[in-house]
Order: sequence, then structure tokens, then C-alpha cells
Amino acid sequence: MSDTDERLEGLESRIAAIEAAIEELREQRAAASPPQPVATQPPPPTGSPIVVDHPPAPTRAALRIDSEVLLKWGGVGLVVLAVGFGVSTAIQRGWIGPLLQLAGGLVLAFGLIGLGIRLESTRRAWTHALCSGGVASLFVIFASDLFLDQANTDVAFTLTFVSGLVGVGVARLVRSEWVGIVTLLAGVIGWLVIGEGQPPFMDSGAAFVAALVVLTAVAIERQWFGLRAVTGLVGLIGGLALAMAADTDVEYTAAMVAAGLVAVILLVVPSLGDEMPPWRQIEFRVPTLLAPWAWLVIASSFIDDFDTEAGLVAFAVAAVVVGFVAAFRDRLLAIHLAALVVGASVTVTIGVGATLSTEVAWVAVAVQGVGLLVLRRIMPGGWLLAVNAGALLVAAAISVFVSAEYAWRNDAPIGDDLANLAVIIALGVAGWIAGRLEVRAVAGFVVLGLSLLWLGSVLVHLPQGQAIVSLSWAVVGVAILVAGAVRKIPQLGNVGLGVLALTVGKLLLVDMAEVDALWRAGLFLAVGLSLLRLGFLLPRWTDATAATTTEP
Repeated sequence: MSDTDERLEGLESRIAAIEAAIEELREQRAAASPPQPVATQPPPPTGSPIVVDHPPAPTRAALRIDSEVLLKWGGVGLVVLAVGFGVSTAIQRGWIGPLLQLAGGLVLAFGLIGLGIRLESTRRAWTHALCSGGVASLFVIFASDLFLDQANTDVAFTLTFVSGLVGVGVARLVRSEWVGIVTLLAGVIGWLVIGEGQPPFMDSGAAFVAALVVLTAVAIERQWFGLRAVTGLVGLIGGLALAMAADTDVEYTAAMVAAGLVAVILLVVPSLGDEMPPWRQIEFRVPTLLAPWAWLVIASSFIDDFDTEAGLVAFAVAAVVVGFVAAFRDRLLAIHLAALVVGASVTVTIGVGATLSTEVAWVAVAVQGVGLLVLRRIMPGGWLLAVNAGALLVAAAISVFVSAEYAWRNDAPIGDDLANLAVIIALGVAGWIAGRLEVRAVAGFVVLGLSLLWLGSVLVHLPQGQAIVSLSWAVVGVAILVAGAVRKIPQLGNVGLGVLALTVGKLLLVDMAEVDALWRAGLFLAVGLSLLRLGFLLPRWTDATAATTTEP
């Protein structure tokens, strides 16, 4: 045997000894500790796996965030109060001069901005608050009486515009939408304070246009829907203010350019982007104001006669908006389209009220409501159209009620009666195309009540008018009852019985005192015999219907 064989045998023997020792240790451990029960699981079911969503374990992160927010705003508020009281005391006692005060304010403003930028990567919430406070402080400084005493308004306007550019730059740098919104609002307020409510027109127009362009571009780039919504609202207010303040042809032209820019923003920008944060819902409501706002801007600038001319301008504005919607329907979001159409509808209502008589205007309003319901069935996501249509139809129904009630007491021209009838028909059509059973039921009750009132207002002024009104109501009740019985609709039959009960009540309470005795006797006889005949035939109609519709 060679040395190599001897070494291999020795190695094998050592391995065997180690294995024996390990096995002995396992047996000793098994004897020392009792066996643990082994949980058995059923075999996994075949088919699609079932995923169980377990709620996440509660963490303390939310508590830490809430506490941090409270401490942050509480601490900032106390520091601001301390600085305010300290500076106020120093100024009153003459320790700080005007230039030193302004320098201290600028240092504080830029210090807040710098600290916010420094904390951008670690404390985002602090960045929003500190940078917003610093930017707002710049506008406060340049709009203060202290600064205006040391400089003129032209310098204040220029530095206010520069502060706006600084705010936009800070907002982009720290990616904070709040800083952008504060920049816009604080800039507008500061500009108005410096100009004492009447700033120079051309300077204000140029700053307005530049602010709209810059802030809208940044908002589109960063997908800041809140800044987009606020910019749109400020644009509407600012554009109208410029149009109302214009006096010369040059100023009118500048105001129309600014208004055109606002219109383009509201026609295009809301459909850019697919995200749907809460700010998005506000942004989609702003274009609703576009068409009425455009009419008001044009009317305040160029129209003296607020009757025919104002109505024609309203129709023209609505036509332009609707034409834009029709041309770019495939490129705009559905809710954006609905908002624009609702605004055009409001403008059409303004035009109708300005150009047509009151009765015809209400007919046009009711027809407009029906048209909006038709558009809602065509356009997806048109609940805004349904809300506006409902408001128009409710207003038209109230107008018919008031007009018919007046016509019952005072005979009205036949044109008013025909207009009320047209509105009632439009209400019935609107209820039918609404689709939902509940809406149809409500519309049916409204149409029935207005129809009975209208019949009374038209027939009551005839000879023995109360008797004729009662007969007409009885005919309506019988017709509804028969229709409910034949079509096997108990609810409709109950409505017919209700109309007949109303007729009988009118016979006993009104006709007994106002109808001639002979007419009264004939009326009671006719209605009574009709009810008896109806009660005799009603079971036959229902049985015949059942026999023809029931399967053996």
C-alpha cells in the first residue's frame, strides 16, 4: 500500500467519525426538546389563484407628518409675530431707519427662499412654506408705503414684475406649484395696491399678458393643474377689468388682444394632460365661464344698446364657441367639451332674454333645455349638460306656473297661452328623453299639474267656465285611468284616480258656489254617470287585456 492510499483511508475514517458525531448530536437534541406540531395546508385549488389583500400594518409616519405640519406652521407663525412686534417696536422708538428696514425685509425674504431651497431635498413641506413666504414678502415690501416713500411707483411696478419672475424661477427650481400660485396672486394684489386700484393701463396690460404667457407655459410644462386653473380665473377677471377700463382705440385693441389670449388658453389648455388630480376638476369648471365672459367683455367695450345688439352678440359668441367644439371635438376631453357647451348655452339664454319677448324667451329656454339633453345622450361625460338643462327646464316650469296662475285670475292674451302650452310640451319631451324612470315620473307629475292649471286658465273665462274646467279635468282623469288599466300600469291608474278625486273636490268646493244651479245639476249628473260607466267597464278592459297577454 502506497502513502497515497494510506492517506485516503485515514481521511475516510475521519469523515465517518464526524458524521457519527453529528448524528449523535441530532439524537440528543431530539430527545431534549418535544417535537413541534407541523401545520398542514390543504393543496392549492386549481384554477385562477385567489389573491388576498391584507391591510397594511399601521405606521407612525402619518402621525409624524401631522405633528411636523403643526409644529412647522405654529413655529413659523410665532417667529413672524415675534419679528413683527420687534420690528414695529424698533421703528416706533427710532432704532431702525427706513433704508435699514427695507434692507432687513429683503434679507428676510431671500433668507426664507434660500432656506427653502436648501431643504428641498430633505423637507419638501418646509420648502413649499418657506419659499412661498419669501416670495410673498418681496411683493409686500415693494407694495408697502415705506418703499413708495423712498421711490416712485414706476420703480415699484418694475420691481414687482421682477419679483414675479423671481417667484416663477423659484417655483420651477424647487418644483413647487404652491410657490407659482402665491406668485400669481401676490403679484396681482401688489400691482393693484401700488396703483391704488387704478394702475396704468398699458403697463398693466403688458404685465398681464406676460404673466399669462409665462405662468401658463410653466404650468403646462410641469403639469400643474392648480396653477392652470388659478391662471384661467385670474385671466378672466383681469381681461374683463382691462376691457372695462379701456378708453381709447389703442386701449380697446390692447384689451381685445389680452382677452383673445385668455380665450385661447381656456379653449385649449384644459384638455392638455391625462392626469386627474383634484385640481383638475376645478380647471374643467373654468371654461364654463368663457362664453358669458366673452359676451360681457365685448358688450362692455362696444355696445350701447343692451337689447337687440347685445342679444345678437350673445348669439354670435355662442356660435363661435359651438363651432370650435364641433371642429376640435376629437382633440378635446369630453368634460372640457361639456363645460364649453354649457357656457355657450348660458350665452344663448342671455341672447334670448335680450332679443325676444318674455313669453317667447321662456319657450326658447325650454327648447334649449331639451337640446342640451339630446347633446348629453350624444356626448360622453356630459353630466354638466344635464345639470344646466335641468336648471333651464325648472326655470321654464316656474314661469309657466306663475303665468298660468295669473291668467286664471286675469284673462291673458292668446299668445301667452300658446307660449305656456309650448313650454309644457317641451317639458314633456324633456322628461321622456331623460331616460331614467324616476326623472320621467317627476316630469310627468310636473307636466300633468301644469296642464291642469293651463286648462283652467284658458277655459275658466268662458261662460260657465268653472263647469267647463271641471269637465276637462274629468276627461283628463278618465283618459289617464283607462290608459293605466289597459296598459297594466297601476301607478298610472292611481294618477288618473287622483285627477278624478281632484275634480270631485272642485265640484264640491268651488262649483257648488260659482256654477249656475242647472249647469251644476247637469255637471254632477254627467260626471257621476261617467264614473259609474267607467267602474263597470274597467274590469272588462283589464280582463280582456290579461286574456290576450297571459300565456297558458
